[in-house]
Amino acid sequence: MTADPRDPATWLWCGFKGHLCVSESCRFGLNTEVNGYRVSTVGAYVSSVSRNHTDYEEVGCDRLYETMVFRVDTSRPAEICGACHPVVDWSEVECKGYNDPAAAVAGHMAMCRKYAALPTPITPANLRAEGEP
Repeated sequence: MTADPRDPATWLWCGFKGHLCVSESCRFGLNTEVNGYRVSTVGAYVSSVSRNHTDYEEVGCDRLYETMVFRVDTSRPAEICGACHPVVDWSEVECKGYNDPAAAVAGHMAMCRKYAALPTPITPANLRAEGEP
């Protein structure tokens, strides 16, 4: 029996911050693999020019936090923390911004539920698994 991707117990919580190139300077990060998608939320960015640790810089236009969704290749070995699979394409499937951490957590979880309910995305690996060229 195949696990139901809508069940949060089947989601893979990656042990690192996700998509933003300066994510190591973010104080906030959630990164979850759900049903062939990576849901990545980062924020509370403290740049090298921030005056103190509570002066957060925007991570995108008019937002201190953002969630982005990417497709992953579940046929390839997990990377970095041993739990999450490599991203197929870093062009986001969807993006949403927030300006407070509670909204960012709620938005991350809403995206996880949304993408868990969708059909598994079509990727080159899925096509190969079905015998397509």
